[in-house]
Amino acid sequence: PQDARFLAQLGRVRAATGDTEGMQQAFEQALAIWLDTVGPVDPHTIAEQNNLGYLHLLLGNYASAHTYLSQALAASRHLLGLRHIQTARIIHNLGYLCIKQGSYRKAQLYLKLALGLREHLLPELHVSRAATLIFLSEAHIHLHRYDDAYTYAQRAHEMCLALFGAKHRMTAESHFVLGWALYGLGKLAPAHAHLQQALEINCSLPDGEGHVILFTLTVLGQVLAAQGRYVDACDHLERAIAGWEQEYAADYPELVRPLTYLGCLLSRRGDTEGAQVGLQRALSISETKLGAVHPWTRDVRAHLAALGD
Repeated sequence: PQDARFLAQLGRVRAATGDTEGMQQAFEQALAIWLDTVGPVDPHTIAEQNNLGYLHLLLGNYASAHTYLSQALAASRHLLGLRHIQTARIIHNLGYLCIKQGSYRKAQLYLKLALGLREHLLPELHVSRAATLIFLSEAHIHLHRYDDAYTYAQRAHEMCLALFGAKHRMTAESHFVLGWALYGLGKLAPAHAHLQQALEINCSLPDGEGHVILFTLTVLGQVLAAQGRYVDACDHLERAIAGWEQEYAADYPELVRPLTYLGCLLSRRGDTEGAQVGLQRALSISETKLGAVHPWTRDVRAHLAALGD
């Protein structure tokens, strides 16, 4: 057990330094020890399964993430009960996973449950509650319920300002979902302002969230295109694509969105060949990593069909 505790701490240190491979190795070794010494229904085992599930989620390994998080939730509910902070944490992560898998209504249900539990278990101002509000906003954006998305994003933003002030990575993330929701509502100027603020805050911080920067570049590209600033839009989308490739992999699932938006933008500007290349690559990644029935896969196919017409 002492080795497992050391490995879990080592995994967290490696996480802070961006060593995802080393972090995964440490967490897997810790989990193996806990399973061997105390079994699957134990707080330590549950915590490591949750850690590994969230790590695989970030790495785009959604099937593995689902396995770890489902096992963690079953054990946590049995051992700790539903109204426990660890159970709420796992449910929150499952909600985020459902967003990535395109199951937006299921994500909404998980995240509303996680929010209710955290409101019951945690102080009124708490970072975990703000994080769940941010993901709830994102789930509603994907469901095209932009008014609800804006309400959740505004609550998260007010909480982040109260907890951390204006220059913090969580505040930047709340700016991001606010901007995204406003874009869905057709309010391009305030959307651009919030997204630009999210980008500036994250880029100015030594611990700025790289993936949030890339998400922000992608949505900013959409906003700029809607404003008719096509050159700037292409630049932002190309930066997002290069960033995902550099920080993660050439077939990372999040590449699908900027590749799709860039392909549509190139098609609109008359570059059919460039659009075809980008959309075909987006389709290949989406079918391989997300599956044939994922909403993004269907969306890319529709754009390719329109390009052929």
